[in-house]
Amino acid sequence: MSLSSALVEAFSDIYTLRCSLIIIQAAALILKCSLLFAFSMRILRERRLPFSWIFLFIVIACSGLEDFSWICSLSRFAFWPAIDYRPILFIIRLTWASNILMYQSLALFLESFTQKVTKISHHQIFFICISSFFFLYPLGLSLWGFNMPSWRPPFEFTVYSFESVYALCLLMPITLIYVWVKLRTTPAQKILKSQLKLVITFQIVPHLIINAWNALPITINTVNEPLSLLSFCISNILLTAALFYSCKRVIGLRFLNIHKHVHESQKFNFTNDFKTILGSLGSSTSTNEVKLLTQRFFKQAFSVSTVSSSLTIRSSNANFHINHKSITPLNNFESKVEHFLRGSGVPILNYLKDHQILIYDEVEYDNFYESNKIRTTILHFLEKLQADIFLPIYEEHNIIGYITIERHARSNKLFNNIERDEMIVFASYLAKVINLLQNRNLNELLKQRKDIIEELYLKHQEINQYKESIRSFLSKNEQDIGIIFYKNRKFVFANQEARKLIGINPNMEPNHPYSKALKYIATQAFIYRTNKTQLVKDPIGRQIVLCGIPYLEHNDIIITVYYPNMYDTIQKQIDAIRDPSDWDYLLYLETTHSGKLINQLIPSNGQIFLNFKIDLLKLALSKKALLLELPEEDLNSTVEILHHVSLRETLYTLDIQAHVPNSDTAIKLFGINPLYGSSTDLPILEKLNKKGTLLIKNIHLLDLDAQNNLAQFIRYGFYTIFKSDKRVQSDVRIICATDRDLTVLIQEERFSQKLFNELRRASLSMPLLLTLPEKEMNELVDGFTQQALATIEFSALLSLSDREKDRIATQRPVSLHALKKRVKHLLIEKSKKNEVFHETQFDPAYNMANPKLIEAARLGKHALKDPQLVSMLWNKFKNQNKIALFLGVNRSSVHRRIKEYNII
Repeated sequence: MSLSSALVEAFSDIYTLRCSLIIIQAAALILKCSLLFAFSMRILRERRLPFSWIFLFIVIACSGLEDFSWICSLSRFAFWPAIDYRPILFIIRLTWASNILMYQSLALFLESFTQKVTKISHHQIFFICISSFFFLYPLGLSLWGFNMPSWRPPFEFTVYSFESVYALCLLMPITLIYVWVKLRTTPAQKILKSQLKLVITFQIVPHLIINAWNALPITINTVNEPLSLLSFCISNILLTAALFYSCKRVIGLRFLNIHKHVHESQKFNFTNDFKTILGSLGSSTSTNEVKLLTQRFFKQAFSVSTVSSSLTIRSSNANFHINHKSITPLNNFESKVEHFLRGSGVPILNYLKDHQILIYDEVEYDNFYESNKIRTTILHFLEKLQADIFLPIYEEHNIIGYITIERHARSNKLFNNIERDEMIVFASYLAKVINLLQNRNLNELLKQRKDIIEELYLKHQEINQYKESIRSFLSKNEQDIGIIFYKNRKFVFANQEARKLIGINPNMEPNHPYSKALKYIATQAFIYRTNKTQLVKDPIGRQIVLCGIPYLEHNDIIITVYYPNMYDTIQKQIDAIRDPSDWDYLLYLETTHSGKLINQLIPSNGQIFLNFKIDLLKLALSKKALLLELPEEDLNSTVEILHHVSLRETLYTLDIQAHVPNSDTAIKLFGINPLYGSSTDLPILEKLNKKGTLLIKNIHLLDLDAQNNLAQFIRYGFYTIFKSDKRVQSDVRIICATDRDLTVLIQEERFSQKLFNELRRASLSMPLLLTLPEKEMNELVDGFTQQALATIEFSALLSLSDREKDRIATQRPVSLHALKKRVKHLLIEKSKKNEVFHETQFDPAYNMANPKLIEAARLGKHALKDPQLVSMLWNKFKNQNKIALFLGVNRSSVHRRIKEYNII
C-alpha cells in the first residue's frame, strides 16, 4: 500500500478534513490580522508610513482574504450547503484577483525594503502591466457575473492557471534574482541579508513549493477528494507555522526599524558569565589584569575571541574636555579614537552618551533608511577603526576608557538587544574598577566605607521602625469593636466593648471631650446622611476611631468604636505630605516611640509642620552630620530627640561664644600633638567615640582650620590631631547649629566652603511661627493645650477660646518653647479664674525635652523603683535635693534609693 493511499484511508472522513482545514485557515487569518494590527499601532506611534510598509500591508491583507475565502467555501460545504452560492463565488473570484496583487506587492516589497529610493524598477513596471490583466479579469468577472453563478466563461480556468504559472515561475524568480544581485552592492548588507535569508527560506520558498505541490488549484469546487483536502490541510499547517516563525525571527532582526536594536527572545540573564568575572575585577590591582579579564568575559559571554576584543584605558589627562595632548604616547588606533572624541561636536558626543554603545551593523542599518550627518560620521569612525563594537566607559560624564570588538568578529551572528544590555552593564561596573585603579587612595575608600555604614544604619533603623509600627497594630485587640446607638439625642451602648472603650456615660457628662466627639459625629452623620469618622485619644494616649453610620429605616445613627488600623491612622494626613512615597514615615510618626516623641515636641498635623516632622524623623533615624537652623530655645529639645532616636548614650554640647585665637576649641575637639603640649582630657571626638552625639553651637565661630578638619571628619570618618599628621577614626554624630547665613560668611572667607558642602547635605530649618497660617497656628495651640493638661476632665473648662487664640496670633512668639510657655500661662490664669487651679491639673513634664526626664517626671515617686532612672537623674542633677524636688518626694527617699543601688 502506498503512502498516499494510507493517508487517504486514515483521513477518509471528508467532513473531519474540512473542519480541520477551517480551523487551520482561521488560525492563519487571526495571525495575519494580528500582524496588521501590530503594524497599524506602530504607524500610529511613529506617525509615519514608510514606502515599503504599503506593499507589506497589501501582501498581508491579500493573504488574509485568501484564508477568508477558504473559510467561507469550506463552511458552506460542511455546514450550510443550502446557502446562496453567489456571495461565495464572488469571494472566490475576488481572491483570484487579490492573489496576483499579493505576488506583485510581494515582489515590489522585496525590492523596496532593500533600497532607500522609492522609484519602481523598469522590469517591475513591465510585470505590473501583465499583473493588471490577471487582476482586472477576475475582478470584472466577479462583478459582472454576480447574479449568474452557473455561468462560467470557457477560458476562466485557463486564465487562473496562467496566472499561477506567471506568478510562480516568472514574477517571483526574477524578483528574487534581482534582489540578491542588488543586495550584494548595498552598504548595509549584514542585517538586510539576514532578513532576506529568513524571508526567502521560511516564507517565500515554502509558499512556492506548497503551491506547486497543490497543483495550482483553480477553485474550491475541485477540492472534492480526501487526498486533495489532506494536501491542503498539511500545506496550510506548514504555511501558518512558517509565517509565524519567519515573522518572529525577521521582526527580531529590526525588520523595517520596528525595534531600535536587534531583538532576541531569550531572557536577560548572564549571571553565569558575569559572577566569576565580578569577583576577579573587584580584586584587580593593575590595568593589565583588568584588560585580560575583559577579554575573557567577552569570550565567555559573547563568543568573541580574545584577540578580537580589547580594552583601552585613557590616561587621566586624555579626557576630551581637555584640549592639550596626552603625555603618554598613543598608537595609531588610540590616536584615531582620541581625534574622534576631541574633534567631534556636542551632538555626536550627546548621541554617544544617549546610546551608550555603538554597534556597526545597527548604525549602518539606521543610516541606510534614515541617513544624517551624525550617523554618517559615526559610521566612518567605526570603519576607520574596523570595529563592530565601540563601547565607551563613563565615569561622571567623562570617558575614561573604551572597549572595541574587531569587524566581523562574529561573521555569522548579529549582536542582539540582550547582549547590548549585558555589555552596558559590564561597562558600568568596569568604570568603578578603573576609577579606583586610577585614583585609589585611602580617603576615597574610607569615604565609601563611611557612606555604606551610614546607609546600612539608616536601613536598619527604618526596618526597626517598621517592625515597631506593625507590632503596634498587632498588639491591639481587633475584636474590641464597640457599638453605640444615637436616638432621640441619647446614646445607648449596644455592647460591653463600647462601654469599655469609651469609659464614660456621654449622657451624664455632656462636656467631656468624648461626649462632644460622639455628639459631633452623630450630628454630622444625621444631617448629611453619610458616614463620618473622627479620631480621639484615650487617657493613656492611644487613638480610638469613632465612625458614625446613618440608619435610614429607623432614623437612628450607629456609631462604631474601635482601635484604628493602618489606613485609619494616615488617611487624613497622607494628602498633606510633599512626597507621597513618605507615607511610611507618616505611619512611624503615629505608631512608634520615636514618632510619638516628635509629636510631643510639635503637636500639630498641619501641612507645614507635618512635613517638617517627617524630615526631622528621617534625620533622626540616620547618623549623618546635621546642620540645624532653629531658634535658640528650641535647639536643645530638638537635639535631645535626635540624640535619643539615634540610640546614643552621651550628648555633649560645645557652646562656642566667641572666636578663640589660641585654638583651644580645636584642641578640645581633636587633641594636640604631644610635641606641642599635653592635655589632661581626652579629645571630645575620642571621648564620644561609638557612643556619643556632639552638638556644636555657633559653628560659625569655630576657626577655619578646625572647620576644615571637622569637614574631613564628616566626609571620611577620621580627623587629624591638631599640629600633627596622625589620623584617628571616630564614630561620633555631629550636629551643628548656627543663626547666621553661612553663604554670606563663605563670601567673606569667614567660613569653610568644605564644611558647608558637607553640612548642607543634611540640614533642617524650623518653619517660622510668624508666617504660619492661622489654621495651623490654632492647631498648634490646641496641641500644646492638650499636652499641658494632665487629665481630660478639665479640658472643656480650660480649653482656650478663639479670642484667646487671637491674642496669641497677634503677638506670635518666635519659638515653640515660648509658645508653650504662653499657652501654659493662659491656662493657669484661666484655671484661677474658674477656681479650679491645682498643680496636678497640669502635666509635670510639659516643659521638658529630654525623653528620659519626661518619663521620670510622669512617674513621680514611682521613678525611684527603677535603678536606671535613678542613675540617670543623679548624672543629670548631681544633687539629692534637686532630684527630690523634681520627683516631688522627700530627700530621705532619694538618699535611701541611691544608697540601695550603690550609685554613689
